[in-house]
Amino acid sequence: MSSVSEWLTRDLCEELMRAGQAALPREACGILVRQGDRELHAVQLPNRAKDEGCFEMTAADVAHALEGNAWVGSWHSHPGGDSTPSPADREADWEGGLCLIVGLGSDRNGACCSLWGLKGGVFELLERQEIHPQEATPAPGQPCASST
Repeated sequence: MSSVSEWLTRDLCEELMRAGQAALPREACGILVRQGDRELHAVQLPNRAKDEGCFEMTAADVAHALEGNAWVGSWHSHPGGDSTPSPADREADWEGGLCLIVGLGSDRNGACCSLWGLKGGVFELLERQEIHPQEATPAPGQPCASST
Protein backbone atom coordinates (compact mmCIF):
# COMPACT_ATOMS: atom_id res chain seq x y z
CA MET A 1 0.00 0.00 0.00
CA SER A 2 1.23 3.50 -0.76
CA SER A 3 2.02 6.03 1.92
CA VAL A 4 -0.68 8.36 3.20
CA SER A 5 1.21 11.39 1.89
CA GLU A 6 0.47 10.29 -1.68
CA TRP A 7 -3.29 10.37 -1.06
CA LEU A 8 -3.98 14.08 -0.51
CA THR A 9 -4.05 15.27 -4.10
CA ARG A 10 -4.74 18.74 -5.41
CA ASP A 11 -7.81 17.43 -7.29
CA LEU A 12 -9.23 15.93 -4.10
CA CYS A 13 -8.68 19.17 -2.17
CA GLU A 14 -10.27 21.25 -4.93
CA GLU A 15 -13.27 18.90 -5.01
CA LEU A 16 -13.76 19.17 -1.25
CA MET A 17 -13.32 22.95 -1.27
CA ARG A 18 -16.14 23.24 -3.82
CA ALA A 19 -18.33 20.87 -1.79
CA GLY A 20 -17.68 22.87 1.37
CA GLN A 21 -18.47 26.16 -0.34
CA ALA A 22 -21.68 24.74 -1.84
CA ALA A 23 -22.87 23.62 1.61
CA LEU A 24 -22.40 27.03 3.28
CA PRO A 25 -23.37 27.99 5.91
CA ARG A 26 -23.57 24.32 6.95
CA GLU A 27 -20.68 21.87 7.15
CA ALA A 28 -20.22 19.46 4.27
CA CYS A 29 -19.31 15.91 5.21
CA GLY A 30 -18.70 12.42 3.97
CA ILE A 31 -16.41 9.45 4.04
CA LEU A 32 -13.01 8.67 2.60
CA VAL A 33 -12.65 5.42 0.68
CA ARG A 34 -9.72 3.78 -1.02
CA GLN A 35 -10.06 2.38 -4.50
CA GLY A 36 -7.19 0.10 -5.31
CA ASP A 37 -3.90 0.62 -3.54
CA ARG A 38 -3.31 4.30 -4.15
CA GLU A 39 -6.37 6.44 -4.72
CA LEU A 40 -8.19 8.15 -1.91
CA HIS A 41 -11.69 9.26 -2.86
CA ALA A 42 -14.18 11.38 -1.00
CA VAL A 43 -17.85 10.51 -1.03
CA GLN A 44 -20.15 13.35 0.04
CA LEU A 45 -23.02 12.37 2.31
CA PRO A 46 -25.99 14.38 3.56
CA ASN A 47 -25.28 16.33 6.72
CA ARG A 48 -28.07 15.11 9.01
CA ALA A 49 -27.17 17.43 11.92
CA LYS A 50 -29.87 19.83 13.07
CA ASP A 51 -27.28 22.44 14.09
CA GLU A 52 -25.44 24.12 11.22
CA GLY A 53 -22.26 24.28 13.31
CA CYS A 54 -21.63 20.53 13.18
CA PHE A 55 -22.12 17.48 11.00
CA GLU A 56 -23.72 14.09 11.41
CA MET A 57 -23.81 11.08 9.10
CA THR A 58 -26.10 8.10 9.51
CA ALA A 59 -24.87 4.52 9.51
CA ALA A 60 -27.26 3.77 6.64
CA ASP A 61 -25.81 6.59 4.51
CA VAL A 62 -22.26 5.41 5.22
CA ALA A 63 -23.06 1.76 4.45
CA HIS A 64 -24.71 2.71 1.17
CA ALA A 65 -21.77 4.95 0.18
CA LEU A 66 -19.15 2.27 0.80
CA GLU A 67 -20.43 0.07 -2.05
CA GLY A 68 -17.59 -2.42 -1.65
CA ASN A 69 -14.80 0.14 -1.26
CA ALA A 70 -12.45 0.16 1.71
CA TRP A 71 -13.33 2.72 4.41
CA VAL A 72 -10.35 4.92 5.26
CA GLY A 73 -11.94 7.69 7.32
CA SER A 74 -14.19 10.71 7.28
CA TRP A 75 -14.04 14.26 5.95
CA HIS A 76 -15.87 17.47 6.73
CA SER A 77 -15.59 21.21 6.30
CA HIS A 78 -15.14 24.02 8.78
CA PRO A 79 -17.13 26.84 7.12
CA GLY A 80 -15.52 29.77 8.93
CA GLY A 81 -12.49 28.14 10.39
CA ASP A 82 -9.22 26.47 9.76
CA SER A 83 -8.40 22.84 9.09
CA THR A 84 -7.39 21.86 12.61
CA PRO A 85 -9.58 19.50 14.64
CA SER A 86 -12.20 21.30 16.71
CA PRO A 87 -13.13 20.28 20.26
CA ALA A 88 -16.04 18.28 18.79
CA ASP A 89 -13.66 16.55 16.37
CA ARG A 90 -11.37 15.70 19.28
CA GLU A 91 -14.30 14.05 21.10
CA ALA A 92 -15.27 11.92 18.09
CA ASP A 93 -13.97 8.40 17.76
CA TRP A 94 -11.57 8.68 14.80
CA GLU A 95 -9.13 6.10 16.21
CA GLY A 96 -7.89 3.86 13.43
CA GLY A 97 -9.08 6.10 10.61
CA LEU A 98 -8.16 9.29 8.87
CA CYS A 99 -9.88 12.62 9.35
CA LEU A 100 -9.68 15.12 6.50
CA ILE A 101 -10.77 18.65 7.41
CA VAL A 102 -11.38 21.41 4.87
CA GLY A 103 -10.92 24.78 6.53
CA LEU A 104 -12.70 27.35 4.38
CA GLY A 105 -11.29 30.31 6.34
CA SER A 106 -13.07 33.35 7.57
CA ASP A 107 -12.89 35.28 4.28
CA ARG A 108 -13.79 32.44 1.86
CA ASN A 109 -10.76 33.35 -0.27
CA GLY A 110 -9.23 29.94 -0.01
CA ALA A 111 -9.25 26.63 1.71
CA CYS A 112 -6.80 24.43 3.47
CA CYS A 113 -7.13 20.66 3.49
CA SER A 114 -5.47 18.84 6.35
CA LEU A 115 -5.29 15.10 6.72
CA TRP A 116 -5.10 13.88 10.32
CA GLY A 117 -4.57 10.52 11.96
CA LEU A 118 -5.59 9.73 15.52
CA LYS A 119 -3.19 7.64 17.55
CA GLY A 120 -3.63 7.10 21.25
CA GLY A 121 -6.16 9.90 21.50
CA VAL A 122 -3.82 12.47 19.90
CA PHE A 123 -4.34 13.94 16.43
CA GLU A 124 -1.26 13.81 14.22
CA LEU A 125 -1.05 16.04 11.12
CA LEU A 126 -0.14 13.80 8.19
CA GLU A 127 -0.41 16.25 5.31
CA ARG A 128 -1.67 19.76 4.55
CA GLN A 129 -2.45 21.54 1.28
CA GLU A 130 -3.69 25.09 0.66
CA ILE A 131 -6.06 25.77 -2.23
CA HIS A 132 -6.94 29.23 -3.50
CA PRO A 133 -10.07 29.71 -5.65
CA GLN A 134 -8.21 31.47 -8.45
CA GLU A 135 -5.98 28.38 -8.72
CA ALA A 136 -8.77 25.82 -8.50
CA THR A 137 -10.46 24.44 -11.57
CA PRO A 138 -14.23 24.96 -11.30
CA ALA A 139 -16.47 21.92 -11.51
CA PRO A 140 -18.81 21.97 -14.51
CA GLY A 141 -21.59 24.45 -13.69
CA GLN A 142 -19.97 25.48 -10.38
CA PRO A 143 -17.74 28.55 -10.31
CA CYS A 144 -15.16 28.84 -7.58
CA ALA A 145 -15.81 31.37 -4.83
CA SER A 146 -14.79 34.92 -5.59
CA SER A 147 -13.06 37.30 -3.26
CA THR A 148 -15.85 39.87 -3.50
